[in-house]
Amino acid sequence: MTIRRFRSIIISTLMLSLAVATAASADTRGKVRHVGTYGSGTMFVVLDKLIEGPGCVSERFQLPKTHPQLTKWLATAQLAFASDASVTVYANGCFTDEYGAINPTMTETGGWFHLSR
Repeated sequence: MTIRRFRSIIISTLMLSLAVATAASADTRGKVRHVGTYGSGTMFVVLDKLIEGPGCVSERFQLPKTHPQLTKWLATAQLAFASDASVTVYANGCFTDEYGAINPTMTETGGWFHLSR
């Protein structure tokens, strides 16, 4: 293998690693400022921190009414709001609601939301 070819492989690998790291979202820990549902059944939670989803950033995350964790995570958010506890959220997607807003979300196969100390 030539030096030029080796250098090309290294640079390509580094660029790919950077692209993957940039596309990934991170855990967000914060306090719940607002929580509820719209008439359509979509759940929303607003934190005091920005939530980074892959391609969308907001203080708000939303779940569609069909999400299997909606009632559990709604109860978790309400408990956190009432007790001023911290929560951690990992958003692995973006959701466009009925009003056209694009906010972070958790798909049925990934993401999480839980109380934190």
